[in-house]
Amino acid sequence: MKQAPNPILLISCGNTMAGDDALGPLTTKRLRDHTLPQVDIIDLDMNPAGLLNLLPRQQALCIIDAAYVQGACAGQIIDIDWFDINRPDLAHDDVLSSHGLGISNQIDLASTLDLLPPIVWLVAMTIDPSQVGDKQTKFLKNQLDIVIDTTLQRLDIIKQTEKEESHA
Repeated sequence: MKQAPNPILLISCGNTMAGDDALGPLTTKRLRDHTLPQVDIIDLDMNPAGLLNLLPRQQALCIIDAAYVQGACAGQIIDIDWFDINRPDLAHDDVLSSHGLGISNQIDLASTLDLLPPIVWLVAMTIDPSQVGDKQTKFLKNQLDIVIDTTLQRLDIIKQTEKEESHA
């Protein structure tokens, strides 16, 4: 018998061979060292299309990815509700890459199909444009622990929110 998914799905996207775009996979790799009850950790790597099959029955979705924000300095941490109008585009939102539609496209499709959980959150770090073959920068190396801490804090807040709503 297949085990039911945990209520919180934490996913990452990114390319470990493209400099700071490795933020998502590096973060989820390190988060697996933590005990995170109620959380399923999935690295979608370069396949954000895999998200749709993971969404049914989730209560919350937390996305870890790199964000290219024109005019922003690399290394800034973003912790924001996915649907906030101030949410920046992710690193590969503006182009169709080799892995097909980006994670934003998958979220839009999931929303259209009414598959999204009530909570969808983004934890990201701003990066400069990166491509395959680029080295990871000091920004990623210096900020990775902060991204991990921010993600852990966000997961605690999501769990508390779910707990309060279940008692309401």
